[in-house]
Amino acid sequence: MFFYFIIIGFWGVVGFFILGFEVEGLSDKTNLLLNFLCVCLFCGLMAMTPFWYRLIWGHKGRLITRTQELERNLAAIADEKERKRVKRKWKNNGSLPPTKWQFGGHYLKY
Repeated sequence: MFFYFIIIGFWGVVGFFILGFEVEGLSDKTNLLLNFLCVCLFCGLMAMTPFWYRLIWGHKGRLITRTQELERNLAAIADEKERKRVKRKWKNNGSLPPTKWQFGGHYLKY
């Protein structure tokens, strides 16, 4: 999650310095529309954080390798009830990576 926040923060800082531009020769409405489209672009770039993570760190990134390790450990447990109990325990103590809904909530909070 730390690297996700770093990536989102990076796009936020870039957007902070770029937004508010004004193109000479265009009306105020057109400049406002261009700024709005730029905001939408940066929101999209922030929402694509898992893509940027894989692009920068690849499939050897800590979050991906940790997820694969946890999935292998869960697959090794034969009893279904025990597997659910272990998964619930990992979910409660924060060992599992965020789901898409949790990531979306973190993105909206940011």
